[in-house]
Amino acid sequence: MFNPMPMMFHPTVLVDSLDQTTEWFARVFNRPPVRWEEKWNVEWLNPTYPLNYSYFYVIADVCLDALCPPLLKLPGGKKAVYPDVRQLVDIAWYTDDIKAVSIQLEEHGFRTRNQEGAVIHNGDVPPSNLVADCPMIWSVPEDTGLTYEFFEMGRRHWDYYSEKGDPRLSAKWQDGRVDANDPLGIVRSAYHHVLTLDRARAIRLYVDVLGGKIVDEGHDESLDSDYVSIAYAKSNLRFATPRNGVILDINGAVANSDRYVGITFEVEDLAKVAAHLTAQRVPFKRAKEALFTDAAETLGIRWGFCSASSWTF
Repeated sequence: MFNPMPMMFHPTVLVDSLDQTTEWFARVFNRPPVRWEEKWNVEWLNPTYPLNYSYFYVIADVCLDALCPPLLKLPGGKKAVYPDVRQLVDIAWYTDDIKAVSIQLEEHGFRTRNQEGAVIHNGDVPPSNLVADCPMIWSVPEDTGLTYEFFEMGRRHWDYYSEKGDPRLSAKWQDGRVDANDPLGIVRSAYHHVLTLDRARAIRLYVDVLGGKIVDEGHDESLDSDYVSIAYAKSNLRFATPRNGVILDINGAVANSDRYVGITFEVEDLAKVAAHLTAQRVPFKRAKEALFTDAAETLGIRWGFCSASSWTF
């Protein structure tokens, strides 16, 4: 696999209210928000960089970034690039060499940009608005279908960040350990679900260029789509193509590019999940060996749950 992308950093969901999002995660997942001062030693950060425009929610091996765009005001009057939707919008990956990532992608026809949208050339990654030793870049969705972020975290931040921001950075991390206070009994992530009308592009990006591996192909009856699953950097990405040739945003508008629609988790007991969702008045539908929430009613995310004992590639 082309490294350096050791694992997923975070998915990003855009929200209107961090307070309402916090209430929802407390009620449905029993997960607290992780604020910026709990992730970072803020004395090391750029003093003009905004804090708490987003909260993290750690759900097993997924660290979800819930971001409120109006709160993100970059230093010097700069403006971050985000679409005007309230749904999942990108996937971020850790990297140990962000310049190599940028060059690798550009050499294969996939451009990258900085936080404000300026395209990067020849691996000339600009200084980070956040802090000097944490450079970050984003792919251009016109090239990659979906926006993908790449983030190089300076090693001095790891110990502090691993306490609450991302426990996977700690040597004490245990994959597959169920939180005793988790009402859903989540074991780990099963796959991240991306709708695409260009399956070949997804394979070229994640298999040919980044070195992932195709591990499964099939038909998803719940979305009437044909999918290919790619194992990459300790995560599974399911790229599904709707048979009707149409992809919709959460607001019902026809999308003109790929859409990241949901995250599916392995769980200990599907009946327990169904009972909890029902008790919390979270709408869901049953599919073959899985449950899926109604994204329009669940923060713009199609949350999926499947039995850990039955989930294999």
